[in-house]
Amino acid sequence: MALDAKTVVTVVAKNSNSELKVMYDQMQVYLDGEDGLDLGSASLRGFTQENKNETLLKFTTQVKNMLIDDEVGKKLKYGYKSKTLLVSTEVRTGIAMGGNGWTTGAVNVKLICGAMSLKQVENRAMPKCRINVFKWFNIH
Repeated sequence: MALDAKTVVTVVAKNSNSELKVMYDQMQVYLDGEDGLDLGSASLRGFTQENKNETLLKFTTQVKNMLIDDEVGKKLKYGYKSKTLLVSTEVRTGIAMGGNGWTTGAVNVKLICGAMSLKQVENRAMPKCRINVFKWFNIH
């Protein structure tokens, strides 16, 4: 069985600091279905977020003609139609901060959001996410 899937992932980046700006390196987003099924990845170029700012980021992931097992395909199709399909998201980037002529070096960061069903997404539920810094420091 072959899978074609296109998904739009929206992430809101908030900088509530009144003094500092945040510089983001290129961002990569990875979308996974149940059992680690790869639902695609996408990237956005880096940007600078000024202080007291909220930025909406949209990523479009896509897979085309990806061969999957028939049982996996049936489970995926049922999950999609019943809106019980679970999807998780990971965003990777580097983040630096600056203000008044100075800038820190970038630190690699992962935003890891737990699985949500399509029904939860439609109802605008917020995923439970954690931020992983330095591969060992987690913020929930």
